[in-house]
Amino acid sequence: MVCRLKTNGVIDSSFYLDGISSVGIGTLPMDGASAVQVLPDDRIVVGGGTYHTAQQWATVCRFFKNGSLDWGFNFTGYVETNVSSYGDYIDNIVIQPNGKILATGYNAHTNGPITILAIRYDSTGALDQSFGNGGVKVKNINNYDDKSYNAVVQPDGKIVLGGYNTNASINVDFMLYRMDSSGNDDPSFALNGLIRGNFYFNQSNF
Repeated sequence: MVCRLKTNGVIDSSFYLDGISSVGIGTLPMDGASAVQVLPDDRIVVGGGTYHTAQQWATVCRFFKNGSLDWGFNFTGYVETNVSSYGDYIDNIVIQPNGKILATGYNAHTNGPITILAIRYDSTGALDQSFGNGGVKVKNINNYDDKSYNAVVQPDGKIVLGGYNTNASINVDFMLYRMDSSGNDDPSFALNGLIRGNFYFNQSNF
C-alpha cells in the first residue's frame, strides 16, 4: 500500500483512490512494504515482500505519480525474486544515478541462518546480470544471523550496507559492509569489506 500526504499531513485525495493505492501480489493476503523512493519523474518505487504459500519473496513495485501501477515495469508493475525458497524481504531501496534499482534486506533459510540480501534491477525490472550472481548478492559473515536495514551508494559506485551481525556468543553486533559496484566484497574497506562491533563494555549485551 502507498499513501500520499500533503505537506500539512492531510491525505492527498488526488492520489489514486482517496489518497491510497494498493496492490495484491502473492497467493496469500500478506504483502507488505518497508522501503520507498521517488524517481526524478515522480514515479514511485516500493520494496517489501509477498507470500506464496509458506514462502516470502522479495518484491519491488513501481507506480506512476498518480498512484496507478506502472505496467512498463516488468510488464506487471512489480517484480518478485525468490532467492532462498523460504523468506526474502526488502528493507531499503536506492535508485542509482544510472537508473538501476538496488534493493537490500535479508533472507531466511529453512535450515540455515538469516543472511544479508542485495538485489539489483535495471529500470525495466529485469535482474542486473552485472551484479552479484545473476543480479543477486547474498552475504553471511560467520554462519549466524545477519540483517541489513539500510544502504547507500557512494559517488564511486561502491555500496555500503548497515545492519547487524550475530556472533558465536549470540551477541548482536553493529555491522557495516561494503561491496564494489559489482557486488563483490571490497577488501580496501576495513577487514574484507566488513566492520562489526559491540559498543557495550559488557559483551553479553545486544
